[in-house]
Amino acid sequence: MKEHHVKGLRILRLAILVSLLVGSIELYSWSRSADPRFFHFLESPLGRELARLFRWRGQDVSLIPRDKPESEMTAAELAVKRRLEKVVRENLPSHRLILKTGKVMEGRLVEAKPDHFLFEESYGSSGVLRARIVRSRIDHIERLKISPPRITYRDVLFQMEFPRMKLYKHPPYTIVTDESYFQVQRSVRTLRDLYTEVMTVFGPLMARGRRGKGLQILFFSDREAYLRYQKNYRVKMEDTAGFYSPWLDRLVIFNEVGSDVMKDLAADLHKQEAELRRKTQDARQRSRIGAYRRRVERNLLEQAEEKTFVTLRHEGAHQLFFSYGVHSSFRAENEWLVEGLAVYCETPHLGEPDPRRIKRLRRAMDRGRFIGLQNLVNFRHVRGFFAMGEGRVDLAYSEAWSLVHYLMSDADLRNCFFEYIRYIRDPRHLDVIVRKPRVQILCRFLHTDSESLEKAWLDHIRRM
Repeated sequence: MKEHHVKGLRILRLAILVSLLVGSIELYSWSRSADPRFFHFLESPLGRELARLFRWRGQDVSLIPRDKPESEMTAAELAVKRRLEKVVRENLPSHRLILKTGKVMEGRLVEAKPDHFLFEESYGSSGVLRARIVRSRIDHIERLKISPPRITYRDVLFQMEFPRMKLYKHPPYTIVTDESYFQVQRSVRTLRDLYTEVMTVFGPLMARGRRGKGLQILFFSDREAYLRYQKNYRVKMEDTAGFYSPWLDRLVIFNEVGSDVMKDLAADLHKQEAELRRKTQDARQRSRIGAYRRRVERNLLEQAEEKTFVTLRHEGAHQLFFSYGVHSSFRAENEWLVEGLAVYCETPHLGEPDPRRIKRLRRAMDRGRFIGLQNLVNFRHVRGFFAMGEGRVDLAYSEAWSLVHYLMSDADLRNCFFEYIRYIRDPRHLDVIVRKPRVQILCRFLHTDSESLEKAWLDHIRRM
């Protein structure tokens, strides 16, 4: 009897070990293929514990800290919180000036005289700009009653993580940067405009409030610092100028204006100018050479700034779609949907035609290199579209954008598209979406077949 009991225990242990081994192999397989079941598992208590135990960097969903009351903060944390509260309070504007030109200024009214106002605009730790504004230039003045934005525990940790950088609070965004406010202010306007547009257009899809308290932006001016940070949190990511991490719930970006490429180009321009100046003694000719160099430098600077803000809108869109629940937390969406929506938000206004992408698409169609509907919609890889290979990455992004653009172009199509998004992100449908080709699911919601959808999509591209 005892021998039978021992034998039974051995069989039970073996069965448990085999089950664990099979489960581990399946988990590993899911992780390698970016299967949404893997990310859904990580949201379970066991998944969180295993992620912590095995240090699955990039998938550790506990990287977003829980909020803490002041009573639980350390002395150092509390000191940082008080300092940030003081800075935010001191920089709070009291008045808004609307000039007759339409320009809006927010700051403090220092002095009022019969013919002018002395107005002060604060730029945080970057300084204060004081201006004398003649009354005849002012359309009207508004007194502002703005409560200081709350400094959260997450803000405190953000500042402590980067003690040498400055923290700016512009709800719903918290920005930590080593740039001056003058460099950051356009980014703030870009992000807030994007926020307003996304909330207006995609409001019906918003499924939850923000994960964490506030939307975090980490803005680097130093490329090497950016790359080091990128390697820590996006190991499999290609070299880009920005990324959004759902696991950190943080947008990270590098200012292209300070890139090595820009520095090298500027140095080359100065060398060319010096060489041309040596070849002529004509004062007028030398002046033209200098003017030409400055014009080219301005053009390069504008291109670098534009590239930075396109990246900012793209990654900022990712941040909003993940933080507000348009996308699932367990990465159920395939690449075309995630990237197509982000590229849709890149233009200064959502849904505007992008001439460069349209040209790219038509050229691919003419040359027979177009990625078909099924290959695009069914594609899924841990490296995203970068896994498609050199020469096809930009095309894949452009095709994803054009498909989203088509689905957003008509009210009925848009409603069907939104229903598809709601279905894909629902964990109750996980078994269906991992077994059925995504293009079939999309066609089901659009009440069509793949051939008809592809034809309508290609016709839309030709009409753009």
